[in-house]
Amino acid sequence: MSETMLQRSDGNSFATGRARYRDRESDQSEATAKIYIRVIPRRLPGPIFAQLDTGAPWSVFDPEVSREFADTEVLDEEIALQTRFGSRTGRLARIALTLPAEEGEELTVQATVFLCDDWPEGKNFLGYSGLIEKIRFALDPEQNLFYFGG
Repeated sequence: MSETMLQRSDGNSFATGRARYRDRESDQSEATAKIYIRVIPRRLPGPIFAQLDTGAPWSVFDPEVSREFADTEVLDEEIALQTRFGSRTGRLARIALTLPAEEGEELTVQATVFLCDDWPEGKNFLGYSGLIEKIRFALDPEQNLFYFGG
C-alpha cells in the first residue's frame, strides 16, 4: 500500500480499504456534486455506482439490478417508502454487498435493501439503515477517496 489507512485512537484500523468515488453521475443529470461509490451487489458480474445517501432509510437499486435478487428471501410484507420520486411500495430483503478496494481489502456486508419494481432506472442509492450503519467510512473530497472498514 502506498499510503497508510486511517487509524483509530486505540491504534486499530479505522479503514481497511480505500477506493476512489465519483462526484458526478456519468450522465451529468444531477446539478450538484454527490458521492457515487462502486459496489458489487451479489450475483452481478462487476461493480455499479450507487449514491451514498445517509438520509435514505434503505438502499435501493434500479429494477435491472433488483431483478438479480428475485429469489432472495424477503424479510417483510410490502411496505411503503417515501422518496424524492414519490411514494413507492416494495419489500425488504437481505443481500451480500461488496465494497471493492483499490487499495487494502474489499469489504462484504449483509445489507438490507428495498426491492421495488417501479423504481427509476439507473438510480442506485446506498441508505443508512441496513448498510451504512454497519460500516465505518471517511471521505477525502480533495482526492475523491472513500475509506471504509467493518
